[in-house]
Amino acid sequence: MHLADLREKLKRLGHRNWVVVADAAFPVQVPRGIDVHTLEQATGVVEVASEVMKVVRTLGHVRVVPVIAKEINFVTDADAPGAASIRSKIDELLKHHEQEVLNHAEILTRLAEVSEQYTILVVKTATKIPYTSILFRLECGYWSDAAEQRLRHAMENPR
Repeated sequence: MHLADLREKLKRLGHRNWVVVADAAFPVQVPRGIDVHTLEQATGVVEVASEVMKVVRTLGHVRVVPVIAKEINFVTDADAPGAASIRSKIDELLKHHEQEVLNHAEILTRLAEVSEQYTILVVKTATKIPYTSILFRLECGYWSDAAEQRLRHAMENPR
C-alpha cells in the first residue's frame, strides 16, 4: 500500500470505523472486518498517523479520537532504543486531542468487538518500537458528542 492508496481508503470510512497506524509487530487479527495493509515505503508510525489526521481534517464527515497503548509510557530506551524520542513525537502529534489510553490487551479486545460490525483499517508501518501504534476511532465530524447527548436526553424526556 502507498500513502495515496491510504488517502482513498480513508475517504470511504465513516462514523464507528477505526484506523490503526501500527508498529511493525502489530498482530493481524482474524475477524472479517479488519482490513490489514503494509506500507510499501519505510514510513514510520508518527508520519503515517500525521497523514491520517491531515486527510481526516479535510474530509469533514469524520473526526479522530486517538487511542494509544498505556504501555508506551513505560517502554525505556534501554529496552527499545528510540522509545523516548518516538513517545515525544506521539505526544506532540496528539497534544490537541483528548486521548483514550488503554492497555494493549484491551485495545485488541476492543478491535475484535468493533470488527464484528464495522471495518477497521490497519496500516502496518516500519516502526520497530513496541506499543507505538496509534489508533483512531472515527466519530461523526459534523455532529458533536455534546449534541448527541442533548439529542438522547430530549428523546428520553419528551415534552
